Amino acid sequence: MCMHAALIAGTALSALGSIQQGLASAQAASAQAKAAEYNATVADMNARAARQAAGADSDRIRAQNERALSSMRAAAAAGGSTMSGSTLGLIGDAAMQMEYDALLRRYQGEVEATAQTNRAGLDRHQADVARAAGTQALIGGGIGAGADILSGYTKYKHYSDAGVIPGLGLR
Repeated sequence: MCMHAALIAGTALSALGSIQQGLASAQAASAQAKAAEYNATVADMNARAARQAAGADSDRIRAQNERALSSMRAAAAAGGSTMSGSTLGLIGDAAMQMEYDALLRRYQGEVEATAQTNRAGLDRHQADVARAAGTQALIGGGIGAGADILSGYTKYKHYSDAGVIPGLGLR
């Protein structure tokens, strides 16, 4: 009977070990998924911040540009120049370049925001993959436990048929 108890205990421990391994892997995958979701949330916040900062910088640049253009106009008027011809062309060219600078800063913010949004998407995908891995680990643990039980029964049947341990009428 001692052999019989040892066989059952070994099979039960092996099955429990498979289940525990599946649970531990699933918990680790769940933690990875939560970390990836957190990273995605941070990336989304960074994207919004990049857009807001670029918008504010662009507005600041435009305000500085308007002051600079006003100074140019005042200097031209003080020098007796009219807003025509080459004076108008120079101020127009300066205004165009200044607007380009403001638009460039806004574009840079959009590029950064897009990169952060893409990062958030990748992080969410990573979270999905981790959750799927956790589910597979649970299934694998259950299958492993079933295989351990089947293996234990096969050993018991083999030893019982060989007369090593008394049978329990399971034939």
